[in-house]
Amino acid sequence: GKVSVRGWGLGSAQSVGDLNSRVAFAVLVCAAICTTAGAVSVNVDGLSVNVTVSSIVGSGAAAPTDGTRAVAGFSSPRGVAAINDTFVAVADSGSHRIRMVNSVTGETTTLAGGAVGFWNDHNGFGLAQFSSPSYLALIRGTPLLVVSDTGNHALRVLDTASRAVWTLAGTRSPGLQNGKGNAAAFSSPGGVAVSADGGTVYVADEGNNCIRKVSYPSGDVSLLAGSDAGTS
Repeated sequence: GKVSVRGWGLGSAQSVGDLNSRVAFAVLVCAAICTTAGAVSVNVDGLSVNVTVSSIVGSGAAAPTDGTRAVAGFSSPRGVAAINDTFVAVADSGSHRIRMVNSVTGETTTLAGGAVGFWNDHNGFGLAQFSSPSYLALIRGTPLLVVSDTGNHALRVLDTASRAVWTLAGTRSPGLQNGKGNAAAFSSPGGVAVSADGGTVYVADEGNNCIRKVSYPSGDVSLLAGSDAGTS
C-alpha cells in the first residue's frame, strides 16, 4: 500500500511504497513517535492517524538526577515498563539504575542501583548494584520487575514496593549454560517478557544468539530457540 508520514520536524510528507499496509503503518507510527516532537500524521491508503508527542520527563542532560519534571535527568535510558496507570519503571542503563517516573507529574526517583557492580539487596536498603541494565518486564499482578542486567550477564528481580533486589539466574561471567540460578549462564541478555501466568520469563540472550526460557521463581533456565552449543 501507499504509506506517507508527516510530522513536526519532518518537513514534507515522507512516502514508502509497496509495503504491507498494516506492517508499514505500525513501523512508521513508531518511527514518527520516536524521532519527532509535536503533531504527527500517518496515512496508509487513506487511513490517517494523528498523534501528539510530548516529553514526560528528562532535561536532556546525561545525568541520573532525581526530582521534578524540570530537573530530572537520565543516562542512556533503554527499557521501560508500566507498573500501573501512574508509575513507569525505566532501565537507566548508563547510570546502572532502575528509575521510577510518575507519568502524571514527571517526578522521578531511583528505585535501585548506583555504582556499577553486582550486588543483591534482599532488604531493600538501597545497596543493590547493576551493570548496564537494559530491559524490564513486570510480573502481572505483582510489584515485581524482571531486569535484564546486561553487563552482569544475569536476570535480576526488583520488588518495586520494598526495593529489594535478588538474582533469578546467571552470574557475572558470560556463557551459555542451562541450569538453575547461578549454575546457568547468559551472555548480554536483552529483551525480556513474562508469561501471562507469571511462571515463565523469556529472554533474548543476545550474546549467544538464542532465546532462553526461565521458570519463575525457581530460576531453572532452558533453551527455547537458537544455538544449543555449550548447553546441557
